[in-house]
Amino acid sequence: MTDPYYKSKRWERLRSAALRRDGYQCQIAKREGHSIPAEMVHHIFPRDSFPEYENQLWNLISLSYEAHNMLHDRNTGALSQMGEELRRQTALAMGIEAERTTLVIGNPGAGKTTYVRQHLGNGIVYDLDAIAGALRICPPKSERFKPARLLANSLLQGFTEAAHRFTSDVFVIRTAPTMEEFDMIRPTKLVAIYGNYGSSELTDRRRHEIASRIRACVDEAKRLGIELEEIQR
Repeated sequence: MTDPYYKSKRWERLRSAALRRDGYQCQIAKREGHSIPAEMVHHIFPRDSFPEYENQLWNLISLSYEAHNMLHDRNTGALSQMGEELRRQTALAMGIEAERTTLVIGNPGAGKTTYVRQHLGNGIVYDLDAIAGALRICPPKSERFKPARLLANSLLQGFTEAAHRFTSDVFVIRTAPTMEEFDMIRPTKLVAIYGNYGSSELTDRRRHEIASRIRACVDEAKRLGIELEEIQR
């Protein structure tokens, strides 16, 4: 199904403006010293991950179909390595954040995974419980083996750094990180989901510990000026 956005008058005006600005020439070919007519206009920061940039002229580039295919992995729809490099170069030129790491926290069952599914787009997600469960070949909810959780936790920093080589958006699902873990994740956005789902299965001590850690993460995000979204379920 064709995206209605690309049938809108606003898009037609933006597309025409980008083509005029670029002299109706493929900009990738131009950088290589070739003159090839542009056949389409590409969003450097993809619309599904960066809707705030979808109508910005600086986020558009005129390309031939061949060049456009080089900027995408046609099996997944995600940006290719070349597409990601163009996005990073543009981010540097515009002085904006090239990568985003969204940390989603909250009680077990509060809706963290649901939130990520709704916002994932072409991103990659690190779910501590799911990864620990995979290390023990068991369902995440039944995972109680501490070494598996410690190993899954130790992989986090390397995971986020590696993931950003392939996608602009990384989501981390945690119940309640410590401040040390928060600093290691270095989120550009924090999503705190409040609700008592699953908390009845916790001891009073664990429930209090989780609540305290969530409050500390929220306070730290406010102190650092990190984008914050709080959801009450």
